Amino acid sequence: CGITDREMMEPWLSHGAPYSATQKLQRCKNDALEPFIDYSADDEYESHVYWESQIIYSWQQIFKANAITKVKHAYAPLVGGSVDLDKSQYAQFCVDKATNRTLSKNSFHYYRALSYTLTTGANWANPIGKFKLTVERDPDELVSFCWKGNGKVKKVGPTTFEIKETNFVPTHDFDVAFILR
Repeated sequence: CGITDREMMEPWLSHGAPYSATQKLQRCKNDALEPFIDYSADDEYESHVYWESQIIYSWQQIFKANAITKVKHAYAPLVGGSVDLDKSQYAQFCVDKATNRTLSKNSFHYYRALSYTLTTGANWANPIGKFKLTVERDPDELVSFCWKGNGKVKKVGPTTFEIKETNFVPTHDFDVAFILR
């Protein structure tokens, strides 16, 4: 339907303004969209389209035979989110007791979320020699995530957390929630 990456991000960037992606979907003449359109809206000219998007980054890598190759990934990921983090999602992000107390003060919790696939590293011939993960939140956010590796989560700055592993074989993927206070 011709939706751009920027239009897919509008729900998190526009703060309540109408979304052009939704408008494009409503006008799109694609039979595959029919199951996702709700025509039972109060206004006979208004329909609701329920949609979500996912962006996956991938690349091919060639490694020389009989050689050691160092791989370093460093980038600012594209972060999605939703309008409310509810209690049914707390386990996914390992919301601890202190964060739960803070969240219970309000009934509505706008959040951004990031999922990072780590488990493909378990398919490599050897463990990841040195693994370092840094999570940085904005000052007006809470952050919550699970870590099931051997390395400990360390707070290395007022808004920055770091995890280091050696000879790391990932057994889980990584989901983090950035929750607006």
